[in-house]
Amino acid sequence: MSEVTTKDVRARILIVEDEQIIAQNLKIRLEKLGYSVTDITIDAEETRKALEQEVPDLVLMDIALYGGNDGVILAKWIDKNYKIPVIYVTSHTDTSTFERASKSMPYGYLIKPFNPKELYNAIELALQRHKLLVQLSSSSHLLGSVLQSIGDAIVVTDLNKRVLYMNDSAERLLGLRYDDVGNRSAEDLLPFRDPDSSGEYLKWDTETLEASEQKELVFESHLKIRRKEYYLDVRISSLHESFHKDAPKGFLIVLRDITRRRKSENIIVSIASSLSRETGQSFFQTLTHHLTKTLEADYALVGEIKKETPDKVFVLASSSATNKPLDFTAASIPNTPLETLCMNSEPVHISDSARETYPDDPILSKYDIKAFFAQPLLNMEDEVIGVLLVMNTGELEQTEIQKSVLRIFANRASGELERRRYEERLIKERNRANEMNALKNNFLSNMSHEVRTPLNSIIGFASLMTEEVESAEHKEFLGFITEGGQRLLRTINDLLDLSILESEPDKIERTAINLDTEISEAVAMLSNQATDKNIMLDYIIHKPGVLVWADPKMSGQVLRKLIENAIKFTDKGSALVEADIEEKEKGRYGVIRVSDTGIGIKEAFLPFIFDEFKQESDGIARKYEGVGLGLTIAKKMTDLMDGFIEVESEKGKGSVFSLYLPLAEEK
Repeated sequence: MSEVTTKDVRARILIVEDEQIIAQNLKIRLEKLGYSVTDITIDAEETRKALEQEVPDLVLMDIALYGGNDGVILAKWIDKNYKIPVIYVTSHTDTSTFERASKSMPYGYLIKPFNPKELYNAIELALQRHKLLVQLSSSSHLLGSVLQSIGDAIVVTDLNKRVLYMNDSAERLLGLRYDDVGNRSAEDLLPFRDPDSSGEYLKWDTETLEASEQKELVFESHLKIRRKEYYLDVRISSLHESFHKDAPKGFLIVLRDITRRRKSENIIVSIASSLSRETGQSFFQTLTHHLTKTLEADYALVGEIKKETPDKVFVLASSSATNKPLDFTAASIPNTPLETLCMNSEPVHISDSARETYPDDPILSKYDIKAFFAQPLLNMEDEVIGVLLVMNTGELEQTEIQKSVLRIFANRASGELERRRYEERLIKERNRANEMNALKNNFLSNMSHEVRTPLNSIIGFASLMTEEVESAEHKEFLGFITEGGQRLLRTINDLLDLSILESEPDKIERTAINLDTEISEAVAMLSNQATDKNIMLDYIIHKPGVLVWADPKMSGQVLRKLIENAIKFTDKGSALVEADIEEKEKGRYGVIRVSDTGIGIKEAFLPFIFDEFKQESDGIARKYEGVGLGLTIAKKMTDLMDGFIEVESEKGKGSVFSLYLPLAEEK
């Protein structure tokens, strides 16, 4: 590319670069392009001194400077004090540096290395842009037009705070024309209270402004102007004649009217505060009460629209600010404003002609309603499930405040109505589940009674006949009858126990139980079963005299079921019962550990070991008897006694069931 040169360019440029070779090379390039270099500096201090000696037309600024100085901060200082265009010249290409630099509003951003044409274009664009900005700011007519078009109120004063200028917005706010103000003080027109003191009037002058970090005062003020209350965002700053550092010539006051926003916020905060801890019917009643009060309306109500009756709205809560309360519990939707709301899922706002617009609506006629504001209550699928309604017998202005209040609290009411419906469904399902569970328990109880009575007779007579008959074959047959009857009796007992546990979970009597006695009795009771299978059954008491807090009947039953399982699933080897004390997260427990050398349990089945009717081997071809309730009952009983059961098992090697019960001393 051919070198770019020009003899007409006479812009003066300050180079801020701590790499001398780069700085000198940049100076040579600039001079070849026809620019003059006022100075080369390496940090903030040198730059400030150079600017005091001579103010250039443009600054080329490196971002990373000598001694850890930050070029971005220095550029902001130059812009603030001298209003000189700054172009960043840097090798930093990362996004974070670029975003940080862009916030200082530079006139350009050159990435090293760059060619002369890129440098020339960047400088010329920056100078032209700066020139336009200077022209814009120096044009009083244009500036006046801009100020008049601004929605914020703007007041300019001299150093004595006498008003020199007010835009149209300021005149409307104060209710005064500029010609009527004369030389009045801005402090008289705008008596601001100090936000940091207890109601004292704010004192502002050049020293106060210069002492502040932002060189301006920013605060919110509550003023009464022409007997009307206003909330204002206020900014007060010093005015300078030139862009360079000079003594301030006056003050600029910018006022933004936030009255509507603040009133809306106050209304919302007030209602939200009242509703924060309310739910259900209380929430709806409180909401309607506050809506009539804060929106100055005669009536407010929350209604529900159900799928089974889509042409009606049912009143959940209502409030009246008159001596004529709403006395209906449901209203028809067709030929009313609510018909439009339901069709479009959009709010309905009628300020002064509701009764005339909908003459067939009996509610509007009966209560002489003119203003009608309705906000739909929507579920997650955007279906209309209800309505938040405000009505007035007189005209009611349709304001953004009212719209925002209704919209916000319609969302809250929608959530509450959805929660209420969900709770109602839960209650129905719970009641249905309880009813079905009661039916099941009654059936099991009745069936167990009806089956056990004749079954006991069968087992009893079979035992008597075994003693009477002499034939070995007949004795064997009777043995099968007895064994089958006992097996069926155990199943019936398990079903009955499960039924009792589910229907009467609170019937438990706790007392201190000695583990030594509990274990010895259980082992003695089941020793014959172990002997019949040629299995060694033994127990070890590691800590004698341990007392646990449990139900005597349940604890014994749980222990017997664990030992029976150990015997049942062990074909050869042994079963061992041990007693000890163990520390767990929730405290100290007495533990009974039942281990065996049986078939074990697959790891994949362990999560389901306590589920009802679950067995690792299913089907009629399974080897071991039972319906899969023994461990379910054991766990339910243990849970009722505030204990728990842990299982360790390995397929083909055996299992260890650990029963943990709270120590009596802990209670």
